Amino acid sequence: MTTTTRPPPPPPASSSSFGAKLRDELGACVPGVVFATAVFVASAEVASRVSIATGTPVSAVPVAILLGAALNNAPGGVSLVPSATRPGIAVASGRLLKVGIVATEVGELGAFAVPAALTSVGAGLFFIPRLAATFSLAPKLGSLLAAGTSICGVTAIGALSPAIAATQAETAVAVANVVAFGTAGMLTLPYVARYFFADCPEAAGLFLGLAVHDTAQVMGAGMAYEQRYGDEKAYKVAAVTKLMRNLLLAAAIPALAAAHGKGGYGVKTAAAIPPFLLAFLSVSALRSAGDAYFASAAAGYDDEEKEKEEEEEEEEEEKLKLKRRETLERRWRTTVKYVGGELAPTFVGTALAGVGLSTSASVVRGVGATPFLVGAGGAAVVGGVGLASALTLASVLPKYRARQSEKESAAAAAKAKAKEFAE
Repeated sequence: MTTTTRPPPPPPASSSSFGAKLRDELGACVPGVVFATAVFVASAEVASRVSIATGTPVSAVPVAILLGAALNNAPGGVSLVPSATRPGIAVASGRLLKVGIVATEVGELGAFAVPAALTSVGAGLFFIPRLAATFSLAPKLGSLLAAGTSICGVTAIGALSPAIAATQAETAVAVANVVAFGTAGMLTLPYVARYFFADCPEAAGLFLGLAVHDTAQVMGAGMAYEQRYGDEKAYKVAAVTKLMRNLLLAAAIPALAAAHGKGGYGVKTAAAIPPFLLAFLSVSALRSAGDAYFASAAAGYDDEEKEKEEEEEEEEEEKLKLKRRETLERRWRTTVKYVGGELAPTFVGTALAGVGLSTSASVVRGVGATPFLVGAGGAAVVGGVGLASALTLASVLPKYRARQSEKESAAAAAKAKAKEFAE
């Protein structure tokens, strides 16, 4: 009787092999991230020298994108970007951008950004497919153009394309529109925002967050506005407004799939929300909770501890508690300022240099003019709604703040009067 010897089973993957794989992946990414960072640093130096020479502030963001695109699209169709840097450039233009967005401080204005985003996205999803039908474009292409223009650029196109079974050619044309008009908007709309909203950075940020296509492009436009005009508020509002648009992706993808007879089957709403958005909202909640804690602590000291100090000598334990609280608050403010003011702009700038290094002119070659006419019309619709929303905010916000100031003054006066009466 012949016995068959079975080969031993393969050994289970050890932690050392996992560590080696992780090291290999990180090693493959480092050259590209360093290369993108070098492009951003060089762009910042060029922008600084041009600013000094001309006396006009020049942002490093468009310089980084244009320099990266020039390196990737040299004359003769040659790319000067080393092939070894490609994996890292993809990480820089994708994951690093998301880390930068999560690290960005959250501005106010959420209550107005939500209806403004709903109006802008709704207008694009309604008008662009009808405009595409007028120009005899395929319905699926019209929906891809609507999603890319209205919601979040390439991310929306990538999510919608398999849901409606769009062809590769239709997807490529929609992406080309986002690249063309989103880049044009990123480079030009900061000047439009300044022209209309020089005295209202919140409105400028809202306009940029609604009118520019892709998330990376909005961050680039907001950072360009901040660097050129020294206005950080507009940058933060633009980021928050864009993320409000991105959240609408979860509802828009099933709806568009249903419109094409797919019924939205197989489209998971939760999967349509990028994980970095959840991280952004979590960090936002943490920031708000921290600010609220220290604000309430300060108010408690003003109302209780200060009165106690005036009436009798404060006990040593209370002094130590106050000192620890002040130290903790100082560290909190320093950390928030560093992460939001230093770390986030560096990550976003490096990511946008990676976007430029990843941009290829071949994306827009060989595409007819008709899809771009529809794309231009769609960009005008979404941008027009964004401008109208920002103009509304610019007219409403001063009145709202004046009313809030009056309420605070009245409350302070009533409190002072009550205290005087009690004494």
